[in-house]
Amino acid sequence: MLVVMYRISCLNGGRHTEIVDTLKQLQLSFKHSPGSLGQRLLRDLQDSESMIVVSCWRDRESLSKARELHAAIDKALSGFKVRAAKNAFELIHEQ
Repeated sequence: MLVVMYRISCLNGGRHTEIVDTLKQLQLSFKHSPGSLGQRLLRDLQDSESMIVVSCWRDRESLSKARELHAAIDKALSGFKVRAAKNAFELIHEQ
């Protein structure tokens, strides 16, 4: 399983709710993408203006076909004043 994480920090307070709503809509639109194992939207307990978008993928092929999702996230975030960083991980152990 592959996991992609976007760490997002809202730099202009007050638009946090708009960003969350936008990300929720994007997640819904890609919910049934081939190879998708689900998405999560997490809020930082120490900083409510920071979030992590997590998407899980069955394999590298599924992830490579999901470029539309990642492009859509990048495009959606470009309308807001945020700092975002994306990383991809391979799950090596799960209990």
